[in-house]
Amino acid sequence: IERRITALHPTIPILRARHRPTGFTDLAGSDVPPPEPRRIGVFAGIARPDAFAETLHEMGHPPIATQWWPDHHAYTTGDVAALAKRVADENLTSLVTTEKDAVKLAALGADWPVPVKVLRVEIQLLDDGPRVLGDLIDAMLRDHRTT
Repeated sequence: IERRITALHPTIPILRARHRPTGFTDLAGSDVPPPEPRRIGVFAGIARPDAFAETLHEMGHPPIATQWWPDHHAYTTGDVAALAKRVADENLTSLVTTEKDAVKLAALGADWPVPVKVLRVEIQLLDDGPRVLGDLIDAMLRDHRTT
């Protein structure tokens, strides 16, 4: 991809980044300990759910049950009930989801049967990404001031 972009526009800056897990929170955003690596269920409405499950596995928290919804899913109380049923049916000890999903779930005010933990992730710029991004922001601010 980088070669194609550079071929089309040789001077365009390219930023490379990765997602870096930094810990867990509850649905309210307070730090909590990681889930015990026992009977974890994972759920999300994201574009690449398998990568999310793989991240948890790499962190030592392999899920034994997954529930995926389409990207940008609008959660309902019915979804919470379905998850509660899976918790009971599969004897899950905790559920893990994404920050993106946690925002929607917190608004439901649901009574969860087990702790719901949210994987906190930050974007880490690679190579000289912080400098490149800083230069782009500076250029945008200069252009904005002159117009």
